Amino acid sequence: MQQFRIVRCTALFAPPSPTQPLTMTLDDRQRNHCWLTFAALMAVLMLLAWWRPLALPDEGRYAEIGRWMLQSGDNLAPRLDGMPFFHKPPLLHWLQSGLFAMLGVSAWVARMVPALHAGLMVLGLYLSVRHAEGETRARQAMLVLGSSLGFLMGGQYVNHDMLVAAWISTAIWCMG
Repeated sequence: MQQFRIVRCTALFAPPSPTQPLTMTLDDRQRNHCWLTFAALMAVLMLLAWWRPLALPDEGRYAEIGRWMLQSGDNLAPRLDGMPFFHKPPLLHWLQSGLFAMLGVSAWVARMVPALHAGLMVLGLYLSVRHAEGETRARQAMLVLGSSLGFLMGGQYVNHDMLVAAWISTAIWCMG
């Protein structure tokens, strides 16, 4: 039977005690290396999201729904050219509309939602594997997922797939 333990999150961010040395241990350096790898992966996803125009018809359709939501002020019902569009869940459109309001309307901002959810997926995988297998395996798992061509393509393509994958994966990892 698996034993569960409760970890105080504040312990991760607490300042070092006066008796604790300020030198970095090997584990600290590995953890810093993982955060740098995560930041590099997010930079690659954002660069890929910025690099090309929206692909038709899917990316243009989903970005237009978010833009229409912002323009009309109607956040309840997603619409495409004024017609209700209830074919997919509205979370992508809500998040896009909010980002459009903050950062302006562009293809790059439309792709930020899937890219950020791809980052959530990588971070969730890293934390889950680190809890179960340790730091080395977590870094390996993060690199395998983050370097996957299908993952990189899905992480910068405007559709609902990366959101669904990220939240299902998060739910599964929370159970473990």
